[in-house]
Amino acid sequence: MQQSHRVVLDEPITWRERGFPDIGGTVGSVREHRWTLTDLSLPMLVLRDDALEHNLQAMADYCERHGVELAPHGKTHLSPQLWWRQQDAGAWAVTVASVAQAKVFAASGARRILIANEVIAAGDLQWIAEVQRDGAEVLLCVDSHAAVDRIIEHTRDAETPVQLLIELGYRGGRAGCRTTEQALSLAQRISGERGLRLRGVEGFEGVMPGEGDGQRRAIAGYLESAAQLLDAMISDGYVEEPIATFGGSAHFDLVIGAFTRRGWSHDADVRVILRSGCYLTHDHGLYANSSPTLDGTELEPAFELWAQVISTPEPGLAIANFGRRDAPFDAGLPMPLTVGSPDARRQASGITIERVSDQHAHLRITAGTALAVGDLIAFGISHPCTAFDKWRLIPVVDPNYRVVDAVKTYF
Repeated sequence: MQQSHRVVLDEPITWRERGFPDIGGTVGSVREHRWTLTDLSLPMLVLRDDALEHNLQAMADYCERHGVELAPHGKTHLSPQLWWRQQDAGAWAVTVASVAQAKVFAASGARRILIANEVIAAGDLQWIAEVQRDGAEVLLCVDSHAAVDRIIEHTRDAETPVQLLIELGYRGGRAGCRTTEQALSLAQRISGERGLRLRGVEGFEGVMPGEGDGQRRAIAGYLESAAQLLDAMISDGYVEEPIATFGGSAHFDLVIGAFTRRGWSHDADVRVILRSGCYLTHDHGLYANSSPTLDGTELEPAFELWAQVISTPEPGLAIANFGRRDAPFDAGLPMPLTVGSPDARRQASGITIERVSDQHAHLRITAGTALAVGDLIAFGISHPCTAFDKWRLIPVVDPNYRVVDAVKTYF
């Protein structure tokens, strides 16, 4: 086993890991304890191992069929263990949003990191220069001459060129050049700097305004502009070994359509890289309603939040023992799935979450629906990114809800 893996697997399980029995051991020894769900304190967020494996293989096969690479966004889970599984399934790189996140994956063995964001702080840029000197490959984004000035200033002694992607944005969006002319001016500047290497274009289409077909048309137009920009950069000789990287978890099919079905200037071989992060766990809400199928193959929700009814204080109301500290609520409240233990469950019909407070979920139950103090309820969640960041250690369970692993996060 690599020494970098030991950094994570040798971490002790203590009282700090909520919900786990405080009997010692390490993250890497979880399987040996042969715990089941009922050995853990509730509420507990769990990951279904069979769904994780299905999603890993389905996405790997999809990318291979379409001739694209995958650099999954590590900020979704910020877990080296899950990144190792993605890497084993063929991921080209890990994507992050900051140098702080990059350090998590570099310390645990990642050798190619895509920072899908601008990096301008002196210490961050010096770290990039240092980690590249040690053999890692780091790509980062720029959208202004001012940012290029800072990169040059703080990496002037770097032994290897800093690899840059020009970020293309859109009006009202976040970072990124707003016009092709601005981006080409930047490309010309970068290509003339000895300590810099321009690799291509980057952007994120997932938060463009609009809904439904209207949003999809706007995204398609944005991606077409990015493809034209990259082709102009290739034609003008500004970029070698070109990269185009877009694609969150909702519209990656449009990215494939924009960048893989065209001829490039000088017959360039463009590497198209998706950065989807939420495909690995999927969900029952946000991405269940927005992610495309993988050529007909459905992703499976891997997250379940298990909780217990602790009070039935009045007719039609039950209180479960989880709240905002335990489950995401920014993109919809959790959804009741089943009632009962893992081996004796019924569908959770007639139950909805009315609201959540810090540690309580207020369940509205319809007439004829029975819930009693002590009942177990499994919930689906919406938005994996804001589920992972609430838990330091998350059990991974097999179909019989035996704990076969535990995933450490580093938020």
